[in-house]
Amino acid sequence: PVPRKMITDHLQQLAAEHHYHGGFEVTVNVQDGESLALKTMNPRLGILGGLSILGTSGIVRPFSCAAYIASIHQGIDVAKTNGYLHIAACTGNASE
Repeated sequence: PVPRKMITDHLQQLAAEHHYHGGFEVTVNVQDGESLALKTMNPRLGILGGLSILGTSGIVRPFSCAAYIASIHQGIDVAKTNGYLHIAACTGNASE
């Protein structure tokens, strides 16, 4: 929703500035998106075939204790599924 709103707002502003009253057809294309997506968490989440364009920061922030604990469980499950025998837990803003 956030990227779509940002695109819509920008196009409406440009249309008003240029006295354009028609419509728009927008196609979002990310060059090499499919290969870039393989370097993200998307495949682990079942999102295949390209990048997901979700928000403005690209950072998922759990906002409750339950969500934070669930994200820890998910990380452990991913490590287990991928055959890791050891994991390390870190606190901080940029740990996964």
